[in-house]
Amino acid sequence: MTYLLNLPSDVLAKLCLPLLSLTDIVHLDTAVTNHLLRAQLFEVFRFLSLKHTRKGLDSDQMAWLCRRSIALESITFAKSSYGGELTTTFDMLQNSTRSLHVKHIDCSNCNESPSKAHYSIISKHCSRVETLNLFRCSGLSKPVVTQLANSCPFLHSVNLSNTRATDKTIITFVQNCSTLVTLNLRACEEISDDTLVMLSRSCPSLRNLDLNSTCRQVTDTGVISLAKNCPSLTYLDLCDCRFLTDNAVLMLAQQCHMLSNLKLSGCKLITDVALMPLAKNCPSLTNLEFRHCRELTDATLTALSRCCPRLTALDFSSCDRITDIGLVPIMKNCPLLTSLDLSYCREVTDATVISLAQNCPSLAMVNLSFCHHISAVSVTALANCPLLETLLHVGCEKIPKNVAETIFSLGFCPRDTI
Repeated sequence: MTYLLNLPSDVLAKLCLPLLSLTDIVHLDTAVTNHLLRAQLFEVFRFLSLKHTRKGLDSDQMAWLCRRSIALESITFAKSSYGGELTTTFDMLQNSTRSLHVKHIDCSNCNESPSKAHYSIISKHCSRVETLNLFRCSGLSKPVVTQLANSCPFLHSVNLSNTRATDKTIITFVQNCSTLVTLNLRACEEISDDTLVMLSRSCPSLRNLDLNSTCRQVTDTGVISLAKNCPSLTYLDLCDCRFLTDNAVLMLAQQCHMLSNLKLSGCKLITDVALMPLAKNCPSLTNLEFRHCRELTDATLTALSRCCPRLTALDFSSCDRITDIGLVPIMKNCPLLTSLDLSYCREVTDATVISLAQNCPSLAMVNLSFCHHISAVSVTALANCPLLETLLHVGCEKIPKNVAETIFSLGFCPRDTI
């Protein structure tokens, strides 16, 4: 132990801190009473990394951090943070001389939502915060979001998913937060095109937007405005925005050439008319989710195989018009594929899976459930994929019971073979 403490502080930190939880560190600080050793420990504590707070901070740990004047960049509140403990922790944050150093705040684990007073503490004492996660938090009134936006000029990533935020609340927020790059509005069901239009006008640097299940009032009008005013979009989740048509996707194809991750599952009105231009104009696409897009055909798949060689994850579940004709070229021209979902694609045969196994060495997940033409031949081919972890084949009548387990027991074995 003495030898270790003679090492330079940065070396000692690299050796010891990765092995310790924040609780261990607090106990160590309490146990060491020697004045010289405590000075050495304090030097080590300067190298505390963000990972030590990711599981959440309770009030005791927060108190210790304040006493030691350690300037953490990230604060994640513990799952056990009930009203009283949450208030105690926020009070410590308010009184800490180092709160200005906080750049990341995550309240998503709290059993009770922060109060108006708590939000006020973030605004007044954490003005340099850059990312704010308020998943499932309530109490986001118009005055609260106005104060947050006005007091935190460096905010670039905000998660408001499942907060029941309304158009008025979000519009007020984005009008005062032009630096936003990432915004999560998943399951905010009261959001309409009005929010998207104001968001697109106020936040031209927006790159990542999640609107999954924000479906009841979002139409082409809002998405077209986004496409026109936010050309740097790279991630866009529009799953279950069921009123979207080809017009919205065509505008994305024309304006947002940097798109890499696009999710359109449940957008049943989208057809090849929009998806083919999307493939041709967005060569950086890597992740596509088209689950239940039943108008999708081999024409779009052929365009993807020719224009998007960086594809890594594809979800074509329940796209029952696609066949080997469109899929095999993708397998041949997109060797980086790691995940493929073809469940309920009833026209797919062993030819697609054999080509997948031969051309995609990084494959980790395949879902072939209810592909009635798939046989044990496909399972045998996939047994040669060294990184395969999950193979799902529920309802594949041509694969005899337990055959997958038998085949994989002779070679590589995924963690899941169902």
